[in-house]
Amino acid sequence: MWNTIRASFFLLWMSVFFSPAVAAPEQSFFRIATGAAEGVYFETGGELASILSVPAGSRPCAQGGPCGVPGLLVVAQTTQGSVENIQLLASGHVEAALVQADLAVAAVKGQAPFMGKPLSGVRLLMPLYAEAVHIIVRADSKITSVRQLRGKRVAVGEPLSGTGFLARAVLNAAGLKSGQYTADTSRAQPALAALKAGTLDAVVMVGRVPFPRLTEAADAAALRFLAVDGKVRQRLVQKAAALQAFTLPAGSYSGQAAAVETVAVPMLFLVREDIADAQAQAIARVLNRPENLKKLAAEAPVSGAGVPLHKGLLVP
Repeated sequence: MWNTIRASFFLLWMSVFFSPAVAAPEQSFFRIATGAAEGVYFETGGELASILSVPAGSRPCAQGGPCGVPGLLVVAQTTQGSVENIQLLASGHVEAALVQADLAVAAVKGQAPFMGKPLSGVRLLMPLYAEAVHIIVRADSKITSVRQLRGKRVAVGEPLSGTGFLARAVLNAAGLKSGQYTADTSRAQPALAALKAGTLDAVVMVGRVPFPRLTEAADAAALRFLAVDGKVRQRLVQKAAALQAFTLPAGSYSGQAAAVETVAVPMLFLVREDIADAQAQAIARVLNRPENLKKLAAEAPVSGAGVPLHKGLLVP
């Protein structure tokens, strides 16, 4: 299914890229809800801002000026993560948001954590990279499976983050319900420090591979990864179409000698439905330049997971 979706998106992006140029819009601010200041989402938002922003009066691209969208000033806004991001987007407080695909699908369908409240006006502009679930313990820990986290202290991410939602889903799929483990909601960096100090038993992180904060932690301390495989992974993938089986290649992190089975979810660049078609087209055109896809570490491309596209991208 993913190969079919990739092919469809490739044709879509090609048609947008080669469509006639649009008139430059008036100067405007474009806010992107991202994540914590030390996190990958904020880093990605900053890269998007750098790629897309062209302040008024800038030199033309051909003369060494910025090569983004004329008149667009993009700002990466810090948040707790995906759940808050999509709420901000749906309420009109930002123009765009970075959101885990499983939560984007839940939002448009009115499923948990948006139960009974489908969020309208949310559209897909571009799927970016796949984010893998990492479950980390100390190398000297006796814990060897997700099921053995029963009764343990586990960092699951901030309450309104995509990590928090997916971490609890993984633990639930392993038979661990809320209350059967102590959930810590620290951000990634303090959680990894607590794991190293022995005040946490495990940390769940969701992010592209390699995850920068985790790379630093693995270089500084002996860590080990728990697999999300077998029936646990099967339950997750069957329940959420946005999830896929994924393998952390051996050597992704210091001390990781063997590949680790887990799951991954696409990270999506969402926009409000009411942004102008010309603006959506211009942004997509700039982002899909090969040099910008490389900067964003975007795959070519991952699934949009059924979230409706902005109508400006539905070109003939």
